[in-house]
Amino acid sequence: MDRQLTDKKQDGGIRQSGSIIAKELQVLGLAVRARRVALGSDAALLSISRGAAHLVYLASDAGDNAAKKFRDKCAFYQIPIVTSFTRAELGRACGRSQLVVAAVTDPGFAAELAHDAAGDISGGVLFDKTSRV
Repeated sequence: MDRQLTDKKQDGGIRQSGSIIAKELQVLGLAVRARRVALGSDAALLSISRGAAHLVYLASDAGDNAAKKFRDKCAFYQIPIVTSFTRAELGRACGRSQLVVAAVTDPGFAAELAHDAAGDISGGVLFDKTSRV
C-alpha cells in the first residue's frame, strides 16, 4: 500500500506526493543522519567547489540569485541538480524548518537518489546537458 504524504503549501493548497517522492525524501533524510549531506548555501558551495558533491538538491522556490549561482556551479563542475521540492519539503526531510540547498557527498546515496529522481534531474554528467536560468 502506497503511503501518501500531505503537505500544506504556502498558498494554502494541498500537495500530495506519491510513494517514489516519499522514498526519495526518506533516503535524503537518512543521508543527512549519516552526515553525508552538506546543508545550506555555504556548505553546499564548498562541497561543490572541492569536488565532494555528487548530487545537489535546490528548492524550487529558491531566489533567482541563489538558483543561478547553484545552477552555474553545478554546470561547471558537472554535478546533477534536482529542483523538484520546495524549501519546506527539503527542510522537513533534513530536520530543519526550511532549506534552500543540500549537496549529497556520498556516491552511494547520490546514486540511489538520482535513480529515484531520474525525471527531475537537469544538468551534470547524467544527461550531459544543463538548463539555463
